[in-house]
Amino acid sequence: MTIISDMTQVSDMTQVSDMTQVSDMTQVSDMTISYGLGLSDKCRRRLEHFWHVICTCQKFLLQWKTLYDRKPSENYEDPVMLAAIDHAQENMGDFNLKTAKNYKVPESQRQGGVFKRNQLLELRRMIYMTKMGFNEKLLELRERKKALIEEAAKWRMELDRIQSQLDQNEVLPCPGIPQLLDEEVPERQMEYTTESLLAFKQVYDHQAKSGVAEQESGFGFGGFNQPNESKSGQNPVSVSKKGSALDPTKEESALSDFTAVGKEEEDGSMIENEDREVTRILLLHEQECLIEQIVTSFAEFDRELTELRGRKIELDVQLKNGDLRVILLFEELLLLKEFEKRENYLKDCLSAKVKDKDELQEKIEEIEERLGSNRLMMQEMQENEKLLHEAFVEQLGENNKFADFLTKVFKKKIKRVKKSADVGADSDESDSDDDYDMSSDEEDDDEEEHHLDLNVCPPGCSQELYDSTILLREKKMDLEEAIAEEKKSIETLKKEQDSLVKKSKVINHGVKGAMNDLEAFQLEKQKKMNELDMVVTLNLNQIKYGNSAELPNDLSQCLVFQGAGVNVLANRIKELQLEKSQQIKKFKELKRSHIMLKKGKKNMQDKLIELDERCRNTMMLKFGRLVDLDKLESITTNRIADELKETISKKDRKYNRKLKEWDVQINQAKERLITTTKEHTGRIDTVLEITKEKEELETVLDTKQKNLGGEFSGTRQGDLKERQRLLQLVQLQAQEIDALKDEIGILSRKDGHILPPTQTSVPSLPPIGAGR
Repeated sequence: MTIISDMTQVSDMTQVSDMTQVSDMTQVSDMTISYGLGLSDKCRRRLEHFWHVICTCQKFLLQWKTLYDRKPSENYEDPVMLAAIDHAQENMGDFNLKTAKNYKVPESQRQGGVFKRNQLLELRRMIYMTKMGFNEKLLELRERKKALIEEAAKWRMELDRIQSQLDQNEVLPCPGIPQLLDEEVPERQMEYTTESLLAFKQVYDHQAKSGVAEQESGFGFGGFNQPNESKSGQNPVSVSKKGSALDPTKEESALSDFTAVGKEEEDGSMIENEDREVTRILLLHEQECLIEQIVTSFAEFDRELTELRGRKIELDVQLKNGDLRVILLFEELLLLKEFEKRENYLKDCLSAKVKDKDELQEKIEEIEERLGSNRLMMQEMQENEKLLHEAFVEQLGENNKFADFLTKVFKKKIKRVKKSADVGADSDESDSDDDYDMSSDEEDDDEEEHHLDLNVCPPGCSQELYDSTILLREKKMDLEEAIAEEKKSIETLKKEQDSLVKKSKVINHGVKGAMNDLEAFQLEKQKKMNELDMVVTLNLNQIKYGNSAELPNDLSQCLVFQGAGVNVLANRIKELQLEKSQQIKKFKELKRSHIMLKKGKKNMQDKLIELDERCRNTMMLKFGRLVDLDKLESITTNRIADELKETISKKDRKYNRKLKEWDVQINQAKERLITTTKEHTGRIDTVLEITKEKEELETVLDTKQKNLGGEFSGTRQGDLKERQRLLQLVQLQAQEIDALKDEIGILSRKDGHILPPTQTSVPSLPPIGAGR
């Protein structure tokens, strides 16, 4: 049962999720097409992701709702278990005595006057049909006896003809042919003739004179087992069956021929004697066959008559029991008629209360349906109100300097005034503001606080935007009034439902009391019916007193019970012991499973607590406070902000392309700088080499001058100028190197500006020794 229900639940949830997913994807695509036509791919993807998240949440909410709808209440009782309990109680296997004080009459065994009357009529019909069936068999047997008597008469005539042709000592005794008795034909008792009256008079006079009692004719039930009539006065001889009888026509022709021959020639030849002997043997055979046929037919009829006599004895017993049963049913019918009026009154009371209960339940269900429809309508109006607020916020836009003023106009509490019936057509053409009045206190407070009239569009504000705000306010007020009316209607329905529920409890209590009264009445009626005596026909060999072989003298306190029922109850004890052990084992398994489920539930609760803590920590880290996820999911994207973000992203892409171009130029400039630096470095190296050569030459010259004489010992003016020029050249190159380093540092930054490199003029060096 559990596996089947779980599989059904999984399949249901899968089906619901698939259908929800298809509808959600359709909704996502539709909203993306309708809302995302003017947006970029990034915004469209964000919208698709947003709606996909919403649809996923709705799918989970639908699954949760389905699970909670299927969750049974605390007082829920499984109908399958209740049916199993009822089945176990009905098929307990025990035997409830109707004389017990706590006996409860089953619904199927409750009897009324009409049922008992039909039962009595049915029993009397069965008795009548049984008697008619037996009478038909008896009449059938009587008709057969008539036919058999006619056939026996024919056989007797044939037998007399045959015996007349035989010698006296060869004639066998023939059974007598009985006649129908007056008892067998009772319909003839009222029929009489003159001859029958004279015959009756002679018989009566003869009996009066002789004083002999009327002899019995026939034996038993009109059979053929009577003393046989014999011409010779001998006892009847049993005839064995030697063969089948000959054809009477052929036998008659043969006998006539042989008889004629015997009369014409008494002293014939040997052949004639042999023919007479053959004829005698044939006649003897035919005599034996006819006698055997008569005896066999009479014996077969007597056997059937004996069987019918035995059947009559059995039917006499059955009919006597049926008569006793008719008496018992008649007594029960009289008893039920005494209780019928009271029983009908109790049943009418119960049916009336049950009808009231059903009508009240229908009213409660109707109110529940109306409550459900009203709640759905109110939710729909609340959703419309939210959409109205969202439309107003979207209409305001961002950075609107009249947002506070228009918000106050939109949320302004106004008092509606209904139009009177005498107002003419001119009033219908007036502005919509004429339908509203504002309380003077609120108007004075707003004017004093903001120095602006909420009923007039302020200068600088769009008149179209103000009129649209007024129109949205009217719609909002309509929705608020409709929601208020729905709330009043829901409260009224709830009060009515509560009163009906209380009344239902009272009616249920009355129905239960009526059922208890009916049960008590049925028990009382059963007790009265138990006082009636019931006759049961038993044989002595059917009676057994427990395990004892002897019967007690007094059986008044004994309970008549079937032996098979005792065996069934004994076997049921063993079956109940086995079922008890199985149920104990099953209970232990269920208890073990219950413990495991409780542990699993506790683990899941701990896991839920942990997940809640993680969720709170994540919200605190991301938002700095606890946020309502439903409200967070309900926040839609701002189209203006998305357009500005898209514009920013386009500008970013454009400037990134420019930055990449400038990066290429910077790299080229760096390469040129490196090349120029290498050139200057080569020149500096050349200058250093030249300077070293100069120093060497100066050293050589100084040495030679010292050696030459005094006029060459002083410092020359040309060497001093050359040295000064070289020092200036080195300083200029150092300054150029510093400038290049500054440009490299500036270009290494992202927002640096590239300046053309400074071109420093390097004076040309005179050839060595030119100043000399």
